[in-house]
Amino acid sequence: MIEGPEYVEHYVDFVDGIKYRNQLLDGYIFKFRGESSGAEDVLKFALNAEVAAIGPNFTTRTMEYLGEMADIGLTYRP
Repeated sequence: MIEGPEYVEHYVDFVDGIKYRNQLLDGYIFKFRGESSGAEDVLKFALNAEVAAIGPNFTTRTMEYLGEMADIGLTYRP
């Protein structure tokens, strides 16, 4: 667990072939903002995972964020 200025982050590192939708994961991170409902789930895929193959399984939704409407959904950062 790491307490940063913006989020509290919980890290879980995976070993031995943990998969999400048949793609290998290296870890999972749960981030949340204290005293708010803001949170983020992060899946860390293995270097050899085919992340593009699971993108269609995620949907985007529009919600109010910091007083404006924003599209919230899958973000992929290699």
